[in-house]
Amino acid sequence: MITEGSTKIIGGGNSFLMYLVHKHPKIQLNFYSEEQRSEVDRLLNWFQSRMRPCSSRLIRMVVQPRVFQQPEPSKAAMKTSKEEFFDMQLKSLEECLKKDQYFSGEKMTVVDIMFYCEIRTVLYIY
Repeated sequence: MITEGSTKIIGGGNSFLMYLVHKHPKIQLNFYSEEQRSEVDRLLNWFQSRMRPCSSRLIRMVVQPRVFQQPEPSKAAMKTSKEEFFDMQLKSLEECLKKDQYFSGEKMTVVDIMFYCEIRTVLYIY
């Protein structure tokens, strides 16, 4: 949740990013520029529909047994989730990086921050 004054924003990463870029002109100018907006939106939608469900599933499989003393997931289920994240999702992102310095072009955007945070979280749990 983001709390800014009396405003509270509840939601996920995309909700937070869109709130920040529309509320703070400096963020919009520097990380959500007009010329990159369509590509950033495309990647944010891909993140929300493809990468985030995959990474969430993987994070839950690792964290829930540790925190709630639940049974460990099967090795096969864990292997499938790892392969989906590392072999499929990250390979898709790698294709973006072959073309440009950042995911959405030559300039860092909110999507680079989003991807970094998500990938770093997954790597941290291992």
